Amino acid sequence: MKNTRSYWLWLLVLPATLTQAQPAPLNLVLTQIQFSAEKTSLNAAARQQSDALATLLKSYPKVNAEIGAHTDASGSASYNLRLSQKRATAVHAYLIKQGISAKRLKAKGYGETRPLNRCGRGARCSDAEKQKNRRVEITLTGLAADSAARAPWRLRRGLWGRGA
Repeated sequence: MKNTRSYWLWLLVLPATLTQAQPAPLNLVLTQIQFSAEKTSLNAAARQQSDALATLLKSYPKVNAEIGAHTDASGSASYNLRLSQKRATAVHAYLIKQGISAKRLKAKGYGETRPLNRCGRGARCSDAEKQKNRRVEITLTGLAADSAARAPWRLRRGLWGRGA
């Protein structure tokens, strides 16, 4: 009889857990993290922005972050993928040094696979257009959907822009 009750209780609880929607991730472009050509080291502005990010992540211990690095389409696709992974890993390592648990972070290099404009492989583009695709984005998960929880992340527009 106990097993039957547990089964029915489980059936009553399951639909409620399945219908609870997870809040949408929040995507931000880390505008100050710019790498020199073919480099993976963080400059002073990138470290400052990463420090601000670390401070917010410390204030929201249930929030996880994916650090996504992107390149333009110059060079080979495989090289760009490796370079973007190294850049994402550099930001990841810096945040860990600032006290953020590695369990909360994921580094992902996207190479040239997610351009923000028409400047994909073979397109003729200006340096400014290419620069727009060379970026680091942060995707935050576990952040409550209400605007009060998201406000501190959005208020720092001078530090980062809204993601794609």
